[in-house]
Amino acid sequence: MELHSEAARKAIVGMGAPGSEATCPRRPERTRVTAYSTHKWPRIRRWLAGRPRFRLHFTPTYSSWLNQVERWFAELTTRQLRRGVHRSIASLERAIREFLEAYDADARPFAWTKTADEILDRIGRFAQRTLAAHGG
Repeated sequence: MELHSEAARKAIVGMGAPGSEATCPRRPERTRVTAYSTHKWPRIRRWLAGRPRFRLHFTPTYSSWLNQVERWFAELTTRQLRRGVHRSIASLERAIREFLEAYDADARPFAWTKTADEILDRIGRFAQRTLAAHGG
C-alpha cells in the first residue's frame, strides 16, 4: 500500500481501469473527499470530466471537526507521527502500519460527546469573545 499523494492520484486514475465502467455502467460511483488538492489536478479533472458516472462529494472546507475520518487521522498524527523522525517514505509507512496494528487491536468507534445544541452554544460563546476582543 502506497501512502503518499502520488499514490492517491494513481488510485483515482486507476478507477478507470479497463472494464471498470462495464461492471455497472448506469450506477454512479460516489466518493467523498476532503478539500485537499489531489483531486483538483488537471489530469484528474480531465479524467472525471470524461467519466460522468464517477462523482466526488466534497467535505466542506474547515469542517473536519465534523468528519469522523478526519478525527481518526488526527489521532494518527498526534499519537504516532507528530514527534516522529521519518527519514524516508518507508520509515513513515512503517510508523503508520505500526499505529494501524495497535489501533486495530482495540478499535472502538468515535462517539460524539456533545449534543448539537452544546456545540452551537460553545461556538456562539467563542464568537462573542472574539467580537469583544476585537472591538465588535
